Amino acid sequence: MKREVIFNCPKCGKSQILNVEDELDLTRDKSKLSSILDDSYFSHECDDCKDRTIVEFPFIIKDDAFNFLYKLNPNDEMLFLLKDNEEREIRVVKNLNELKEKIRTKYFRLNDHVVEYIKKLIKDDIENNNEVKIDEIYFVKYEDEKLHFVLFDKENYLGSMTYSKEGYIKLFKELKEKIDKDLQIVNLSTIKYLF
Repeated sequence: MKREVIFNCPKCGKSQILNVEDELDLTRDKSKLSSILDDSYFSHECDDCKDRTIVEFPFIIKDDAFNFLYKLNPNDEMLFLLKDNEEREIRVVKNLNELKEKIRTKYFRLNDHVVEYIKKLIKDDIENNNEVKIDEIYFVKYEDEKLHFVLFDKENYLGSMTYSKEGYIKLFKELKEKIDKDLQIVNLSTIKYLF
């Protein structure tokens, strides 16, 4: 479904209207998946100054083969949780990085509650043992039997951390009885209340 999105170019300030697809179904065709993960799906060129910028807009991505439906709900717009007749995992995320993280988590067949709990463990450990504040942490890949995370403060990339698949499996076994399958917002803020 097409919709109009208005954005102001951050470089020249010109207001522009974009016609965008606000829903993407990957069930039968995953060809656009890489454009989501590399941000190019959300990258737009200013008609005036030709500067490229990422424009986040309300967006739904789903894949019935992997049983998920994720909604990007940027800019703290009024939140509407989704109703669905299917038995699929529904998540509502606030930014593109969270959306990409949920997609990666699902395609690597990991549980996002456990991934968020691991992020909380990493964040707490770093902040308790160093004079640094972690503002954002994201799961970015699974490679060599390890989950890889990137860390940021408000302005800078701070580095990366890994967590073993063995540790993930152990945590999953410990936490699986507490996982709320109906919870649609699963992030660092909500996870601390669950476990």
